[in-house]
Amino acid sequence: VIGPALTRITAKSGHKILIQKRRLMQQLSLLNGDAVRYAEATLFSRFNREGKQVLYQDRGWAALGELNSADFITGPFTHAPAEDPIDRMLYTDFVTRLPEHSLMLTDRMTMAHGLEARSPFLDHELVEYLAAFPSRLKIRGLRTKVILRKLARNYLPEQIVQRQKQGFMFPIASWFREELYLLLSQTLLNSFFVREGLFSKEAVQSLLDEHRTRRFDHHVRLWMLLNLEIWHQLYIEEAGIETVITQLHAVLSS
Repeated sequence: VIGPALTRITAKSGHKILIQKRRLMQQLSLLNGDAVRYAEATLFSRFNREGKQVLYQDRGWAALGELNSADFITGPFTHAPAEDPIDRMLYTDFVTRLPEHSLMLTDRMTMAHGLEARSPFLDHELVEYLAAFPSRLKIRGLRTKVILRKLARNYLPEQIVQRQKQGFMFPIASWFREELYLLLSQTLLNSFFVREGLFSKEAVQSLLDEHRTRRFDHHVRLWMLLNLEIWHQLYIEEAGIETVITQLHAVLSS
């Protein structure tokens, strides 16, 4: 009863929207095992195995169906040198999301401007020291960063210490529904992957429609597909950055 009801509620965009949390919790409740649940949680706004099966045409699924992205999460989680589920999650993030996403983005943006960035919280001695702390000093109920907040009170105002996480997202979800919808839809529906029968045109259209009508917030999935198509144009078709930008501008001005 709950699952179908949640799919009918309009999905607003933003950082940790309540309806998104409820949909995630409902989906996770149907799974068995901490490793599988954690993997599904990390893939919630992206393409999990079921989402890929819908997206891929028979040709694409035959070539890639045996690959399961969740394995890259469940593997480290299962073999983490820790017993506590919180520490298993932290270890998994440390060997997957941290180097391949957060640090990679920071490095690219700083290097593009000739800057050298260092993350003081990632000093290896500090990391090794804090990794041995019990999880109750890291998270307590719904309270996150327990020991860090306690230390921060010595240096920062209480309203800063207690402030909720803000997130770093641009209003991409809104742009994809409004001013960038034409560019997005034309690019994705005529992409190499659709033309070659790797992605289902109907599945891509469904993602666009559900996002535009606010039935679901698909902006992360659509962003991934857009980046994939532009990457293919630049590095496989070798179209050149000027050509790609000109094509995108032509769609925007049409």
